[in-house]
Amino acid sequence: MASQLNDRMTFVDNEYTPSPDNHPYHSCKSYAIVDAQTGKVLFSKAADEQREMASLTKMMTALVTLQLSKEFDIDMKTTYFPVDKVAANTIGTTANLIEGQCVTVYDLLRGLMLPSGNDAANCLAENFGLRLAFTRR
Repeated sequence: MASQLNDRMTFVDNEYTPSPDNHPYHSCKSYAIVDAQTGKVLFSKAADEQREMASLTKMMTALVTLQLSKEFDIDMKTTYFPVDKVAANTIGTTANLIEGQCVTVYDLLRGLMLPSGNDAANCLAENFGLRLAFTRR
């Protein structure tokens, strides 16, 4: 499967070998690609620069949502969570949730990961937090 990454390079996924001169296009300010077996840093950009953890926190929220949905036997496409005032008024990047709206867990996950919605993260955390508090007493 060929992927066009930028004007100067096309690669075939199973034939791609990254190098300092042949890498996928990215817009991130910093990154580190590490060999999981050896721990060796293969490529990096500003890897020692301190960065905010917002996106990592959203990825963990997504992971916990998937795990708890399985644990509670929740159908993510038919289970709706209400959006409260706190979630709707969350600052930062947003999925444009509205207070009083009811949204499926599936759509909240999409709002969390695609536009990087802080409001969707709050909504998921609040609703799963209530379920956990109620069931684990």
